Amino acid sequence: MRLRLTITACRWLLAALALALFLIALSHPEFVHLAKGRVMPPWLLQVRLCVPRALVIDALLLGLVAVTLPWWLRGGTGFQPVGASSSPQNPKARTPFLLTLAVLTTCLIATLIQTAPRLSQSLWCDEEWSMRRSMVGEYRVDKTDQLKFYPVSWLQSLWDYRTPNNHAVYSVLAKASHTVLYQPSSDPGELYFSTFALRLPALLSALAALFLVWALLAELGLPRAGLIAAALLALHPWFVRYASEARGYGLLFSLWPLAVLLLLRGLRTGQWRWWLGYGVCQALLLCTWILQIHWLVALNAFAVLTLWQRRADDTASAQPRRWLLSCLLGAAITLPVLLPAVPQLQAWLSTGRAQGGSSQWPWLMDSLSFLFSGQSWSTADDPAILWQGRDVDWATHGLRLALQLGVVAALFSLGVSVFARGTARHRWLLVAMLLPMGSIFIHGTLASSVLLAWYAAPCLPAFAMLVAVGIDRLATTVPPRAYAFAALLGLAVPCTLWQPINSILRSHDIEPNLAATRLTRTVLNPRLIDLQHDPITVQFCLTRPGYDPASIEIETRSELDQLIAQARREARPLLVNLGNPKLARDRWPDIMSLLNDPGTFENIATLGGLDHAQTRQVWRLR
Repeated sequence: MRLRLTITACRWLLAALALALFLIALSHPEFVHLAKGRVMPPWLLQVRLCVPRALVIDALLLGLVAVTLPWWLRGGTGFQPVGASSSPQNPKARTPFLLTLAVLTTCLIATLIQTAPRLSQSLWCDEEWSMRRSMVGEYRVDKTDQLKFYPVSWLQSLWDYRTPNNHAVYSVLAKASHTVLYQPSSDPGELYFSTFALRLPALLSALAALFLVWALLAELGLPRAGLIAAALLALHPWFVRYASEARGYGLLFSLWPLAVLLLLRGLRTGQWRWWLGYGVCQALLLCTWILQIHWLVALNAFAVLTLWQRRADDTASAQPRRWLLSCLLGAAITLPVLLPAVPQLQAWLSTGRAQGGSSQWPWLMDSLSFLFSGQSWSTADDPAILWQGRDVDWATHGLRLALQLGVVAALFSLGVSVFARGTARHRWLLVAMLLPMGSIFIHGTLASSVLLAWYAAPCLPAFAMLVAVGIDRLATTVPPRAYAFAALLGLAVPCTLWQPINSILRSHDIEPNLAATRLTRTVLNPRLIDLQHDPITVQFCLTRPGYDPASIEIETRSELDQLIAQARREARPLLVNLGNPKLARDRWPDIMSLLNDPGTFENIATLGGLDHAQTRQVWRLR
């Protein structure tokens, strides 16, 4: 009787939710309001066209689930476990609570120490763009020659996908954090945004990732390896960087292990809470970064293979339906968020910026080098002052680099072999962990897309887990009393390899935008900038209007000549702020020839970034 009431209540709840979504779809054009006189931006047009359709599909899906609910629940007792104990598969593989607490706390402290200096560093290119277009907003000179603030709405944070820089879930979290923590300032030297507030969600997510990789390996019967994985993750340069960067990669560091953990517990216990949590986590992964489709395909293939292997087990007969319903739940949440992004993404992929990836082998080499050493492999033609590729180290200190990389690669390979020789669950999960990078490589090759090294950053938790399992397996070959020493020794080599990179990350901006802007004007607060009397500032080649919204963007030398004449006529200083000097020389040779004229301009600073594209130069009119 209780089961029948539960099913009836769930049916009414699902039906009510379906009706609510249908009514929202009908009223959606009024829901997404456009101020009178405003031109409809392309993203809002896609929202009006796509979201109502997505909500109608979701309503029909919920209605179908409501009608067929007894079938979905068949084979189990309501929302109770199906055919498995809720205890871990290897109850003997435990670590003392105090030891676990001490190690995880140490990892948290190490992460905070390494990331704290980065929270106040300059936003670099993609962060600055996301801040202006997806999180906070921007100041622009209006028709009355005044700086006016144009805020980003919550709808824009969620649905503006003009470039893939908008990691929607992270943008919403960062906007919420900034709304709560940032207080406008009247200090002339203060900016109109807080880098700390924008980066805080990434840091909190990264801290959660340390616990989740431990919990995931503990679920697999490897809790000691889980503690080593947390330590490796905390020390890795990619973790240090993306745990303190206002983009969605830090969020993925926790969402991926959480999704795997929820899936494993759903497969083990059959409890609805794990399956429904897995469905929600799939939606969060996709809505944070659309290329997570590669990770989800691999993870669901693992689920299908595991369920197929259990097909003869009567006690697990309800599991395929619960897995399928979790996927439908994830799709229902994802559809209204990502459907408006699809035409925007298609438009962006047709641009020259997204095309032209003739060979993906350099991407694969750089991605693997970042995972193993924390630094890219190849060096640009115009290398950064602070950041060199590993190919330079290979030419100068080949033996040392081979030893360092070789040890890490050996530990990684040992971890792969441990999973490969484990249970079927370990083997299939290994495939799901390794497959995404290969599928991205194939995808980029077939589509001739430009791939960026950080597309492999979400592989970092899996990489840390496999290296940790390798260290754990080696450490178990020594007497138990020496295990801790052996494990620390195994951590020493990656530490030695990664810490110089972490030191650079802590002490230098990826792109020194704030330092460059301070050289061009003393008043940074847009509320206090005087456009008629303050210095004339000019930008071209990788402009950063978030730091200097009063700067004038130019494309031709004639525009610069006019500004020079204005500056001399009004007796005002004129300063030029540009990025990526090599690109500037190649694309704007006439402007650069004028800047290099010692009788007209002087170069007052060349500020090195951590990549050649992030080096900035400041020039002053004599």
